[in-house]
Amino acid sequence: LVSCYEGYLELLSKNAYMDVAMSSRPFCVATEVAQAVLSADDAVHLLNGATWIFQIVGIGAVGMSGFVATEVIVANGFLGNSFTEPQEDDFVFNVFAFSLCGAAAAVFVAFPFMMLFDVVSDVVLYCHTVEHLRRLAE
Repeated sequence: LVSCYEGYLELLSKNAYMDVAMSSRPFCVATEVAQAVLSADDAVHLLNGATWIFQIVGIGAVGMSGFVATEVIVANGFLGNSFTEPQEDDFVFNVFAFSLCGAAAAVFVAFPFMMLFDVVSDVVLYCHTVEHLRRLAE
């Protein structure tokens, strides 16, 4: 099972698209070149792991910020309007559930940016590795 993944499926990664864009190679050739480039440097796997951790922490921090902001606005009011008065039309019965909705909205907004960060960091890392290998070949 592992050899099947390493032999066939690992080649079909987003890194091949970067090589297609940079070198105008056919996709099948680019998969092999991209795999060779990324296996030439061991730091690639370490930096990909660091990027993944940064994404998780970033999404978590934005979600927590959305939760806290919603909690503070609902509990303290906004522009003189208190959401904790039962007589008001905009009374919020369950502040925690409302704050979870605020956190979900914040995560929904942050997710595309974190995915874009992943793609950009992969492209920068791939270009740096290709440039390093070209300099070694000279």
